[in-house]
Amino acid sequence: MLIVPAVDLLGGRAVRLERGDFGRRLLDLDPLEAARRWVDEGARRLHVVDLDGARLGRPAQLPLVARIAGLGVPVELGGGLRSLADVEAAFAAGVARAVLGTAAVRQPELLREAVERWGAERVTAQLDLRAGRPATAGWRREEALDPRQLLLRWQEAGLREVLLSDVARDGTLTGFDPAPYLEVLPAGLAWWAAGGFAGAEDVERAAALEERGLRGLIVGRALYEGRIRLGGEAS
Repeated sequence: MLIVPAVDLLGGRAVRLERGDFGRRLLDLDPLEAARRWVDEGARRLHVVDLDGARLGRPAQLPLVARIAGLGVPVELGGGLRSLADVEAAFAAGVARAVLGTAAVRQPELLREAVERWGAERVTAQLDLRAGRPATAGWRREEALDPRQLLLRWQEAGLREVLLSDVARDGTLTGFDPAPYLEVLPAGLAWWAAGGFAGAEDVERAAALEERGLRGLIVGRALYEGRIRLGGEAS
């Protein structure tokens, strides 16, 4: 089971938030040092989120993202990518894959255009679920949309895999619960999971879902605190 470290950027720092609450920082680190740690420990890719961009609705930390991408490991970037120009700017900064969140939820046609232009290997989408609804705009809003229908539209737009997160569990170490994802996933769509991972038991539980299309885990706090290692073991 591939584990991808999360590096969330806020105000030029690497942070971990609890349930997406910008007022509850669990970690506050030098972002390059944080990213380099995972590269040195064998990370095969990094999941970087521009939290400032998510709030502003446009990329806010591309120079810092470019420095992280310069460490030599493929970087996927989410947060604030709301237009084709934003996606192009992310690629110009060295990003390997762009992750559309709010834009994919509100403008599925924009996602389709991005996939047609750059391909599904370089463009994907993330669905953040809170109380069964898509959360957008830095998790500050909930959209009155059916998540399964939304995923079907993304699949029709050419996506082969998506990122799924559970906002209520993010940063809490309360454990991995696949139920909200399995309830909405259409057949044939691969996925990556984020939110709540706390230890080796969660990794083992996730590994059992590979036949259900799970490709890997995006892990933040549990990695930083040493509860999970990139090899998938707890400390």
